[in-house]
Amino acid sequence: MKLGTAMWQRKIFILTFILPTLLFFCLFTIYPVLQGMYYSLYDWSGSSENKTFIGLDNFKEMLHDPVIWNSLGNDYFLVAGKIIGIMILATFFAVALTRFKFKLANFFRSIFFIPNIISVVVIGVLWNFIYNPQIGFLNSFLSLFTKDKVDITWLGFTNHTIWMLLPPAIWAGIGFYMILLIAAIQSIPESYYEASA
Repeated sequence: MKLGTAMWQRKIFILTFILPTLLFFCLFTIYPVLQGMYYSLYDWSGSSENKTFIGLDNFKEMLHDPVIWNSLGNDYFLVAGKIIGIMILATFFAVALTRFKFKLANFFRSIFFIPNIISVVVIGVLWNFIYNPQIGFLNSFLSLFTKDKVDITWLGFTNHTIWMLLPPAIWAGIGFYMILLIAAIQSIPESYYEASA
C-alpha cells in the first residue's frame, strides 16, 4: 500500500512540473495552429464578422500564386546556402583552432560563439548597420581601397538582395557547429594522427 501511495505521489509531483509547460505550449502553440487551420477554410478578411466557408479553395488559389512559389524557392536557396556556408566555415575554423596551436585560440572560440547568444533582432540591426549605404561599415571599408567614397545600396538590388541575407545567416550559425566540430576533433586519439603521418 505504501508503495502504491509513493508512486501516486511521484506522478503528482511530476505532473506539477509538466502541466504549466504543457498548458503554455497548448495555449501559445497548438491553439494558434488549430485556429489558423480553421480560418484557412473560410473566405474572411480578418476584421469583419462575415465569414464564408470555402473549403480548400484558399489552398487551390495558393498553388497558382507565383509569389508563393518564388517564396519557397527563396527559402530553399537560403537554407541550402546557409548549410553549405556554415559547414565549410565551421569546419575550417574548427580545424584551424585545434590543429594549429596558438595563444589566442580560446579567445577566438569565444568570439565565434558570441553570435549564437545574441538575439535575432540584434543581429538584424547590426547587419542593417553594416549594409547601410551612408554610414555602413561595408561601404566605409571598401572606400579605403578606392579614391572615391563607395556608396552602394547593398539591400537595394531587386534580384540580388537574397544574396545579402546569406552572410548574416551564416555568421549567426558558425559558432555552434564550430564548437561541435572542435569537440569531435579533440576526441580523435593522437595515435591516429601519428599513424597517418
